[in-house]
Amino acid sequence: MHRNPTPKHPADELAELREELRAIKRREAELRGRLVADPHLRCGSFYRVEVSRSSRRVFLKEKLPPHILHDPKLWQRREAAVVRVMEREIAFRQPRQGAAVFNEAELEYVIEPD
Repeated sequence: MHRNPTPKHPADELAELREELRAIKRREAELRGRLVADPHLRCGSFYRVEVSRSSRRVFLKEKLPPHILHDPKLWQRREAAVVRVMEREIAFRQPRQGAAVFNEAELEYVIEPD
């Protein structure tokens, strides 16, 4: 991932970073799957991978009876900033070389306040 040294508009840079993150996450999932499936791949030239299993308890809120699930005293409203990136429609713009085709929903991130 080589970055162009010319400054970019923050909106454009954010869209490009999200494209790169999606590609990195896809590659990570592929490698993780291969490493879990084949123990012979777990020792590389510089790194070793250890695979272990963990478990955790999960609360199944859908199993609650409706009178509890819908009780307004048990709910709290929280707000968060939602940053969506959408490609602009510019008549004179040429498509970027190698630009990924993406769905607007994939570019939506929720930023929870601290």
